[in-house]
Amino acid sequence: MCLLWHQHLRDECRLVQMPGLRTADLPLCEMSQTEQPLRVPGLRVQGAVSMGKVAAKMKIMPESPDIDLDDLQERLEASLPEGAKINGFERDEVAFGLVALLPTVIVPDDAGGTEAAEESFSDVDGVESVSVENVGRI
Repeated sequence: MCLLWHQHLRDECRLVQMPGLRTADLPLCEMSQTEQPLRVPGLRVQGAVSMGKVAAKMKIMPESPDIDLDDLQERLEASLPEGAKINGFERDEVAFGLVALLPTVIVPDDAGGTEAAEESFSDVDGVESVSVENVGRI
């Protein structure tokens, strides 16, 4: 199926291929010319609209400087709630040999936001505190 794209400024017309769009999906009729944008409120394009995601940089403080950070990192990854993933870790030397882990967590943009990830991280053995440093939509 093809849609006609008309640009008034250049008086050009071109066809845009729409291989995933089937005429059986919605009623379409040919139009010789239109002066206003064509609005199709019932049009559904698979995969085009999805819930957004949020990237949150969190600060995980271990209970002591003696904790193996590689092991703690693995336990944090294993404790993630469904739908969340870690997109990398950074380390920040805080003081006196204490190093904080700074994971960037990607979670769905729905009710609750990062709360589920925060709760699961705080339940991991060896974690003293969890705080959200930065949040942004992606």
